[in-house]
Amino acid sequence: MRDPIRLQTMIDGFLEEDVGLFDLTSNLLVPAETRGRFDFAARESFVLAGLEPAMLALRRYTPDAAIEILALDGQIMAKGDIICRVAGRALAHQGRGRVRHVGPGRRGERGGRRHPAARQHAPAILREAIVIVAGRCPTEASGGVNLDTIRAIAETGVDFISVGRLTQGALAVDIGLDVHLETAQRR
Repeated sequence: MRDPIRLQTMIDGFLEEDVGLFDLTSNLLVPAETRGRFDFAARESFVLAGLEPAMLALRRYTPDAAIEILALDGQIMAKGDIICRVAGRALAHQGRGRVRHVGPGRRGERGGRRHPAARQHAPAILREAIVIVAGRCPTEASGGVNLDTIRAIAETGVDFISVGRLTQGALAVDIGLDVHLETAQRR
């Protein structure tokens, strides 16, 4: 079972990295009182996965929104299928559709701790970095890691090794955010 606090902490970091504090364009163009419906729609066929963290991400920015989940993890989605429908304040949702993924995020951050991440450096340089850091914080090596290089990198003494191939092999899918804004009633 997932640790819900750790999962929420990771999601907060991913959202901060991707969206930041707010979406400037939406804040300038969409009146604060505007309400609407937002459909997350499949633009191609795929097997749905990651719905739980996606819903936690939505809830982080839209705690008062009405969320209707119309699909389940493991379900085969066809082009045009609606995964979920969200209704509420428009500004709360703008930018959420831009969240590229809720998954592997910031380099150099594990469990809320930040540490230096060395990218694509030769083992000799990594060893020098380990000496300079002198145990004051965890260290990480990333970039250029594969079956031929991982042993030499591990032998340098780094605390973490990031293997991008784990996520690079995962295919991205096209999920659209269809926006239906309510028109304001004139008095």
